[in-house]
Amino acid sequence: MSKVHFALVGLAVSVALLSCDDVELAPIAPATPESLARSLGPSEMFYVGDDTFNGNPQALLGQVIILRGQDGACPNRAKDGPAPKFSLEPLRDFKVDERSILGSPVKRDSQIITHDGAAGVTVLSYLSASLDAKTIYSMILFDQASARVDDKDITWRDASDAWIARHTELFEEKDLCKVLVVKGFVQNNIILRKFTELSAAAKGGAYGVNVNGKYHTSTDDYTVDIRYGLSVATMWQPGMSAFALPVGPVQPSAEELEFLSTITTIAHEKR
Repeated sequence: MSKVHFALVGLAVSVALLSCDDVELAPIAPATPESLARSLGPSEMFYVGDDTFNGNPQALLGQVIILRGQDGACPNRAKDGPAPKFSLEPLRDFKVDERSILGSPVKRDSQIITHDGAAGVTVLSYLSASLDAKTIYSMILFDQASARVDDKDITWRDASDAWIARHTELFEEKDLCKVLVVKGFVQNNIILRKFTELSAAAKGGAYGVNVNGKYHTSTDDYTVDIRYGLSVATMWQPGMSAFALPVGPVQPSAEELEFLSTITTIAHEKR
């Protein structure tokens, strides 16, 4: 998990300074998976971390993702098969919807995150591995950048046709399961500070929060994690009668969304 450390002065989510014995912090209820799901990004997206795109996130548009199985079988979850991979060559020469480009960062949410809260939300699920019953995160989430292709424009279909014509050998692979292409993204900057539950009442100075009557303090610095929410279209999967993208938006099925939500990282093909 890549993290960029920096100093944040006065930035916190319901965090107070415990500096004397007579200060009683008001209890805060942590976010639930349901409340987080309502306030965080589009449901058709899945989220990955990839430093490759940190300097130019719009390069995600048109990236082709290849999913393979093994021994002729396709996995039900991404982690049960070979790692998904970005193709060496993305789609090119398609139109981007200028209206979709985010002009400036947007604060999406600020919450106290527990293990159960993180585990129940796709964009934050990676955090659950670093939390337990006695630790929490103070989180502020920003949409830092976003954009979508103009999938109603004929250039999107033309770009797909041209890519497929250059990669006909790929579709002869017996273990090929899906070929996806990124049609939209959002870059989420997740600002975090970790807190640990106290075994006794706080004494002296410490930054802390009262979560449901239990005090938590922290000596950690703030960190920033960058995650990318990806919206994809299917270029090919078993049973498709044509190697082509339809012109216009395609909503993934519930089954496809369930599979996509299991993708947390995408490797890069090597020459």
